[in-house]
Amino acid sequence: MSTTAEPLWAVGTDGPAEPPPSPAPGFARLPAGTPRPDPVWRDADVLENAHLADRYWSMRLAAPEVAGCCRPGQFVMVTVGGQPGGGLALPRPMAVHATDPAAGTIEIIYGLVGAGTRHLSTLAAPASVGTLGPLGRPFEPPGEPGRALLLSRGIGVCSLSLLGLELLAAGWQVLVVASGRTPDAVVGIDRFVAAGIPVISVSDAGGDAEPAAVEQRVLTAWQGAPPDYVAACGSRRLEELAATYASASGAEVQVALEAPMACGLGYCHGCSTGTQSSMEEAPLVCRDGPVFRYETGRTFR
Repeated sequence: MSTTAEPLWAVGTDGPAEPPPSPAPGFARLPAGTPRPDPVWRDADVLENAHLADRYWSMRLAAPEVAGCCRPGQFVMVTVGGQPGGGLALPRPMAVHATDPAAGTIEIIYGLVGAGTRHLSTLAAPASVGTLGPLGRPFEPPGEPGRALLLSRGIGVCSLSLLGLELLAAGWQVLVVASGRTPDAVVGIDRFVAAGIPVISVSDAGGDAEPAAVEQRVLTAWQGAPPDYVAACGSRRLEELAATYASASGAEVQVALEAPMACGLGYCHGCSTGTQSSMEEAPLVCRDGPVFRYETGRTFR
């Protein structure tokens, strides 16, 4: 079991001064913010792998390089191979849900979808998984604290958990909406609750997950005041609700896009955000995102 870490090429650079076109109608690249750290490959020990609820599992990994510098919205590529019967044929992108820099650990939450993730759920110490990260462009909140609304669906909450804690520490008033198919499918909110961040939990089964119903509950929670900053991940409907805030009140809206990936580095070009136009390829979720800014005046996706 390898415990050494190998630095890879510097995907943390923000590229040329003149970026390619925006990824899709309604979205634009975030301006260059804090420099991104170079990703590191390591065989990460599995410290804990537990069933949460519904089809969701939580895995805690020893990954000190990621734990020490991961920003909200970034992710790791997770690879399992060499197991009897085969592991994951390709790496899977997993948002970093939580970090413990002192312990050198990270936590990811994943859903059972196919053979690969079912195999992942069988792993326990002393197993290890290949990890590459941290990857991607993180959230870049506005500088002045105000009201921040975080909109999540399913494990989309994992892209927002570090952001909520960072905003709270910076003096923001944070409100989280966590949505799922059923109440059991609303996972990953424990860290918000422990930090004292209010969470509005909604579900399809409960009949309260429609955007209009969510918007009304947000209005009630903030006594009619609109958010100054909205971050969303995991639901087209909630992203559209975020867009209404941008149009109606001028809120800064940033969305973490989800996409299948084979490399996470921009080599395979498998996570393009749109069709090719002219001679330029549409931006990639892994390299140019996963976090993009919504711009008013565009058609949402």
